[in-house]
Amino acid sequence: MTGFLEKNGYRIVRRKGREVPEHRDVVEKIIGRPLLADETVHHKNGNRADNRPENLELWSSRHGKGQRVEDKIDFCRSFLSQYGRSHQHFSVSEMTAGMMGFGS
Repeated sequence: MTGFLEKNGYRIVRRKGREVPEHRDVVEKIIGRPLLADETVHHKNGNRADNRPENLELWSSRHGKGQRVEDKIDFCRSFLSQYGRSHQHFSVSEMTAGMMGFGS
């Protein structure tokens, strides 16, 4: 196994001469781009060193600007557009859950 565990239990690996958290590196490769500033990676089983794709979920801390229905609808449209999706791709339960997992 390459890299090392840092004090909080995250595996750190060297990529392009820099030390990076492996879980972020794995998700960036899966989605084909760098993570955005408001995106984080969640370990489903709580083990921060388990960076198998099926154990990782992309989370966003971005949220709407208000509680008006119109604001929430506009936010949802822009959020889905950010990920190249339209509302037709998701069931109601998927949209209300607010999570997109990998390998599930």
